[in-house]
Amino acid sequence: MAQKDGDNMRLGLQQHGRIRRVTLRAPSSSLRMWLEPMNKPFPGLGDLTLLSTTTEEMSLVLPETLQAPDLRRLALHGIGLPKGLSLLSSMIALSTLSLTHIQDS
Repeated sequence: MAQKDGDNMRLGLQQHGRIRRVTLRAPSSSLRMWLEPMNKPFPGLGDLTLLSTTTEEMSLVLPETLQAPDLRRLALHGIGLPKGLSLLSSMIALSTLSLTHIQDS
């Protein structure tokens, strides 16, 4: 990832109140870096798609503190959900959930 791209992503995630859609496709090591700043409320987020391109298991998990009450579509490939259903129960608008290639917990 180019430095400019990383800077733009950091700036974008700082505007978490304005984000409507996040789509990231990257190796697990890069995705791990972007999952941490997602531990805050994203009140307008409607579509979250995260795809790990790494074949080895990295045990990536969405942050427990991620809050996205307007999330309608959640697609995770190689990234798991936190234990318990607190995250899913807070997503009252969720209509599409796709979990693929996640590690058993």
